[in-house]
Amino acid sequence: MEGPKAFGRNFIHEGLLPLALFAFLTNLGWGMVIPLFPLILESVGGGIFEFTFSFFLFNFASAALRYPLGYLADVWGRHLFLTACSCTCVLASAVAIFYERSFLLAAFTLFGVSTAFYFQTLYALVVDIVPKDEIGRSYGNMHIAEGIGYLTGPLLAGFLLEVRPHLIFALTLLIFAACIPLTLRVSKNAGGSMKGIKLTASNFFRALRTVWALGVLLFIAELLRGFSVGFLSPSLPIYLENFNAEPALVGAITMIAMACMYAAQAAGALIDKLGSMKIFLISSVIAAPLLVAISLAASLTQAAALVFAYHFMSGLSWLAFSSMLGYYAIDEQRALFLGSAWSMWRFGYAFGSLSCHFVWESFGIRSLFPTAAIFTFASIFAVIASKGRLKRSVELASSI
Repeated sequence: MEGPKAFGRNFIHEGLLPLALFAFLTNLGWGMVIPLFPLILESVGGGIFEFTFSFFLFNFASAALRYPLGYLADVWGRHLFLTACSCTCVLASAVAIFYERSFLLAAFTLFGVSTAFYFQTLYALVVDIVPKDEIGRSYGNMHIAEGIGYLTGPLLAGFLLEVRPHLIFALTLLIFAACIPLTLRVSKNAGGSMKGIKLTASNFFRALRTVWALGVLLFIAELLRGFSVGFLSPSLPIYLENFNAEPALVGAITMIAMACMYAAQAAGALIDKLGSMKIFLISSVIAAPLLVAISLAASLTQAAALVFAYHFMSGLSWLAFSSMLGYYAIDEQRALFLGSAWSMWRFGYAFGSLSCHFVWESFGIRSLFPTAAIFTFASIFAVIASKGRLKRSVELASSI
């Protein structure tokens, strides 16, 4: 048997290859910046407030733009926004090369803007290309392409941080610049526009009401999941450093943790077989206690082992939840649906990062991990509550 579908059953759908290469390069650049950004700020005299505020800016910028950019992607053509993502990353890298606190904060905010162009656009295009019974596998394969890039980034950045830190952003500038001609090539091979829709405020809000009527409980679950990560991301590198780990070792642990998370993406076929909701619930129930255990670690070895286990289960729940969103998204408003969900995740991440500062200073860094676990458990109940609404929407769609 030949053709794209047969090729996809073996590894990755043929139509996704240009998107996978773009995803790899983009996440290689992001991986050099995002995971170790607290250490980058620390190298120029940043403190707890800068660590948490930078992640607030990053995620608030990303979240605020998801709604309009998702709608515009559905109307104008989803492929155009990949080019905009790369151009924004080039600008962010150029600003960060100055390597002062104010420039770094501005650059990190621009990187947040770039993610608003990227995620709902890329994953709406994936569902445009593949059948719905291959969403889990296809999302998993795209996550693996992203992960190969993203988990390499912290290792490179950890080394450069000890040698010449400003070279981190000189290298990311070149990487993102190389993405621009690739996005133009992707543009010729990707569809997904609804050019018959008039670009008006009333049409935008009508579409927004439609996707929220369907996905409100999933969106709340994403908000809670974002809060959980918002407490974790700004603090984890510093928590590991408190065990007297050098930046290069923290970078290596971060890379292995990311590898564990992306290793879970190979379970896409299992998700297609057993169901995305079931896998999400199982993996989240396991992940939450692991967060509590991280806070109780007595040594770097214990902390690292628990971080690896948590990231694997977190990666599995991430793939399952993303597949669930892709499956239930309305075809004509897919980018807006995904953008709405991931906007809520980013808002949660943003305000979680901001709240992290106060909890950190009041109760210590170890208290952040049980707090993240509480939000993870809350997201489980939101997903369970969504089952009836989602089931009715599928029955309605099948009857039309």
